[in-house]
Order: sequence, then C-alpha cells, then structure tokens
Amino acid sequence: MVSVQLRNSGSGLWTPFTLPTSVQAAQTIASAVKTLNIADQVRITPAAVAPAPVKLDIQV
Repeated sequence: MVSVQLRNSGSGLWTPFTLPTSVQAAQTIASAVKTLNIADQVRITPAAVAPAPVKLDIQV
C-alpha cells in the first residue's frame, strides 16, 4: 500500500489517498499526474500497515 498526496498550488491543499500498489507504480502515476497538469506537487510514502485483527476464541 502506498500513500499519495497531491497538491495544486492554486488551492494550496493536499489531497491524500491510498493506492494498493508499489512505490514504483505510484511514481509512474505521479509522473502522469504532473504531465497532465492535475497537480503541481506529489508526495509518495509507504502506507502504514494496519495491525492484524485480534482473534478471540472463547469456549464455554
């Protein structure tokens, strides 16, 4: 999972979203985003891994 944030200098706000892909694929997407002038800046970071769900087995 990769966390991607897009920023357009006109609005000044970062738009975050998470992609189920590798960092390399996210870099390719970021390049396309800049080429298409969708965003001026792109941040890419590995997404935090969610903790494993806790399993509770109760027998009576």
